[in-house]
Amino acid sequence: MKIRSVFATLLMPLFLWSGEIITPTLLDLLKTMEVSHDGTLPSIVQATQAKWLRPANKERWEVDELYADKREEILSAADKLGFIQEYAPQKKHYDYAIVLGAATGRMAKRVDHLAELYLKGIRFDQVVVLTGARPLDPKVDTLFEGCATESDAIRVIWKEANLPEGMRTIPVTFVDTPMIKTAKGERRPNTTDTIVDWMSRSPKVGSCLVISNQPYVRFQDATVRAVCPQFSIETVGKGAIAENQKSVDIIDSIAKWLYGENLIVSKK
Repeated sequence: MKIRSVFATLLMPLFLWSGEIITPTLLDLLKTMEVSHDGTLPSIVQATQAKWLRPANKERWEVDELYADKREEILSAADKLGFIQEYAPQKKHYDYAIVLGAATGRMAKRVDHLAELYLKGIRFDQVVVLTGARPLDPKVDTLFEGCATESDAIRVIWKEANLPEGMRTIPVTFVDTPMIKTAKGERRPNTTDTIVDWMSRSPKVGSCLVISNQPYVRFQDATVRAVCPQFSIETVGKGAIAENQKSVDIIDSIAKWLYGENLIVSKK
């Protein structure tokens, strides 16, 4: 896969926040994946929601690779679209630092990344940890003693994290979103559900530094912006090693990013 230049990588944060969605790279990827559309964002979203999202009853780690024959093209497009590179904060101070929930290993890395940013001089007045009652899965989660859910685990992760001394004094809110009732029973809360839960608590409007990691930064940024239009949102995260990513996971993230951006556009 072609390696991006240092200059292009430095410009990537500007691209991320530029609002450009339907790019030649995206159109080429749609053609490669044989996705039919009429060139409009709603049409692209409708098609990719139908073809690219992982099954509703499957977690990321439960979905097998589906696009081995197009893996090189997918990884190249992901790199150009901003789903591989690291994103760094563009400001020095934020009202909130928001840590998004995930499998325990990823949550621990996100907490560690926030600590690294603090050591680099990034400051925030509050920390909000958005998780939910997803049952822990021994296939991907560390089963901490006494912990049954993702929300239980993040409290242990936060307590045991190697945080800078000054960070320990910053107020922390843990948002524990319950399982979501559906016509077929229950499902675990997703990113949108946890943000909606936090918004229901009427937090004071302010600037948010959202902590994610690749290849999820762009879609989680769009998701948070769609739910919190009155807040100033900046999503950052560690980069990914392209060769280690499942193309099916990247395709799912691109579809969710497009969906979130379409929600934002439709509300304007």
